[in-house]
Amino acid sequence: MLASLIPAFLAGIVEVAAIAALASLVPGDTALAGLAPIVRGTATSLSGATEIMFDAVITVDARGKILSANGAATRLLGHDGIGRHASRFLPVLKTEDYADLGAAAPLLVETELRRESSEPVKVEVSLAGEGEGERWRGAIRISDISERAGKTARLEQLALHDSLTGLPNRVLLHDRIHHALAIAERRREPMALLLLDLDKFKQVNDNLGHHVGDLLLQA
Repeated sequence: MLASLIPAFLAGIVEVAAIAALASLVPGDTALAGLAPIVRGTATSLSGATEIMFDAVITVDARGKILSANGAATRLLGHDGIGRHASRFLPVLKTEDYADLGAAAPLLVETELRRESSEPVKVEVSLAGEGEGERWRGAIRISDISERAGKTARLEQLALHDSLTGLPNRVLLHDRIHHALAIAERRREPMALLLLDLDKFKQVNDNLGHHVGDLLLQA
């Protein structure tokens, strides 16, 4: 249920950021200036809420410059990133106009987060925005899914590779052959299949035992 609330929560962060940007353009002697305390109070409440979130949350302007980052974002990036371009850490977000990214629908992608002092990490990124032109503000949620991705990769390895040798198993072999045949048919090109066999391997199993045959396969 919490995951389903994330887009709405991001929208709330974005809305306050957009209002704050608009309020900053209003002269202090106008009636609208009275909105400033309300905006600041709401922003403070949302800021406190983002600080207790497990996921990283950063806000950006229309050009992708990072305006704020919660504690989880600071820990994930190694610093708050304020003033830097979000695409420096998330190349998938490289664009001149961030408003276009979330124009049709909130963005949700799996990608790699680049960090300056450590290895890249697999993350899930969602982006929501509010406003138009230079007044547009966006909120980016970054979830570390490296553990989940690692488990998925291990399951795929077990499902598609022989546990003894680590070589592709029959399932993966059939998949690759069908894929190669489809490409050859589409391109009207010939395809070759090379078969390898171990001479006298049955004799090794029969005379020395299957455990020796296993060692031979692993070698």
